[in-house]
Amino acid sequence: YGDFSTYSFTSLAEWLGHWYSVDVNTSRPYDDALLAGYDVLVIKTPERAVPDEEAAAIDRFVHAGGGLLLVGDHTNLLG
Repeated sequence: YGDFSTYSFTSLAEWLGHWYSVDVNTSRPYDDALLAGYDVLVIKTPERAVPDEEAAAIDRFVHAGGGLLLVGDHTNLLG
């Protein structure tokens, strides 16, 4: 989640929070039960590969009409 800066998820979440309800998930696996409570999932530059079970839940979420916004990073985060 990080410190506030121009290029951070913090500033994106803060901006979106002016118009929408925003939650930040830093520890819970993405599954059908978690995603059922949301309209849009935003993923910003994952630090690890998304496990197959979570990817399948995200795929089901999108196919059921959920939104997915993937935000890339312009740096070489993982080397």
